[in-house]
Amino acid sequence: MNLKEEYIKLRNKNKLNVDFLYKYYLNKVEKEPVNFTTFMQVIQFANVEVIFETLDSEFGITRVYDSKGVLMIAF
Repeated sequence: MNLKEEYIKLRNKNKLNVDFLYKYYLNKVEKEPVNFTTFMQVIQFANVEVIFETLDSEFGITRVYDSKGVLMIAF
């Protein structure tokens, strides 16, 4: 499964997985990556909504919301 497919599954559950985020980070980093423990320490302070917005844009995700503004599906 590629990163986009994996992200869509997580997005539809409205959950972020630190293992996925680290895999995404390793795929993007251009210099020596930080280790997983350091990554976890930093990511815990990140804004989840900003991460979703960034990854939605990066992967070209379309979101469909219900009338109450709750995410129904992302594809």
